[in-house]
Amino acid sequence: MNRRPSSFFLYKYTEARVRALRFGGYGSYTLSGLLELRDEGFSVEAGWFGEPNRFRGWIAAILRRICVRRTGYCGNFRQTMAGLSEIRRAKALVLTSNNAAFPVLFLRSLGLSIPPVLVISVGLEWNPPNDSPRRLRSISKLFRHAEKILVYSESEREFLMERIGIEPHRILAVPFGIPRKYLPAALPPMTSDEEGEVFQWDVISVGADAQRDLPLLLEWARNNPEMRVHLILGDDLVREYTDLLASVTVESNLSVEEVFERIRSSRGAVVPVRENLYSAGTTFLIHALACQTPALVSQTSCLGPQYRISESGCFTYSPGDTEDFSQGMKKLLALSTNERRSRGEQGRRWVETYADGKPALGVLREFLEAHSSSPAKEQN
Repeated sequence: MNRRPSSFFLYKYTEARVRALRFGGYGSYTLSGLLELRDEGFSVEAGWFGEPNRFRGWIAAILRRICVRRTGYCGNFRQTMAGLSEIRRAKALVLTSNNAAFPVLFLRSLGLSIPPVLVISVGLEWNPPNDSPRRLRSISKLFRHAEKILVYSESEREFLMERIGIEPHRILAVPFGIPRKYLPAALPPMTSDEEGEVFQWDVISVGADAQRDLPLLLEWARNNPEMRVHLILGDDLVREYTDLLASVTVESNLSVEEVFERIRSSRGAVVPVRENLYSAGTTFLIHALACQTPALVSQTSCLGPQYRISESGCFTYSPGDTEDFSQGMKKLLALSTNERRSRGEQGRRWVETYADGKPALGVLREFLEAHSSSPAKEQN
């Protein structure tokens, strides 16, 4: 069997992914199925190639400027140019973000020979370039150079077809999920009504993306100063929200294991996100329910029928609706111990049934098998 890597997963660089590749652990869900497929015998590697030489760096800068002018997006052209030789020799490519996808698809659109491509596209709909018809046409032309595009909601699939103009046969929509091995162990079944539960915080919210509706949550905190609110945010949001109430505490740069500890130290979890078509907030929702912590979540378009959110035990509210949000918070924080445990167990069952990541892994497996990266084909 040829052990040379035959397929690459290209990522947007994050410290969490670096830790997952080096040490494994709960944060390995950020690798989008690479480790699971490798365990099955597929020849796959993470495509981080360091820095390009001076000439390729110069080419990367030029291509980046052209791509931005045409589409409004840039992506990591330096990574792509640094690994161009390896990329072109690969059997297939899985581009796990738009940051990784735009450079590769742009090179393919210029006529460069690139192996078959599957793009995991998240959030293409909310960026400003989509206001320009010219840029929409340019994005559409680029994404037609991908064999398959995987998205995490039916609403985003509809957007890519109707607004971007991508052919329906290229796009697959599955619910986002996290394999059970990257989740904390379930709590023991509820046996009695144990009064006197003590929590460090009343409410926790975790997130780093731009769709978090933190103003809505912070306005509620101002109106309920007796409630302890804990936020775990990305560095950009930490810098943005500096003048907070004494009842609101903030952390950043925690490991996934530490996030689980904070969630289980909270009475309830809240996922405040603005209306969007992609899966904003879904990771935290899955983590909260896996920790068996009751949650209030924004009922956005991305949480369509495939997620079956009504079976999760979550409270929901209409995005941006202050009154609906306040009512949801009242219900969440009024739960008795028995009700908390019952909803927590319901949430855990939902995660294990509908949010285990198997649909996405199946799409990746089928794509790699179709392009000669399966163990059986490698041996023949």
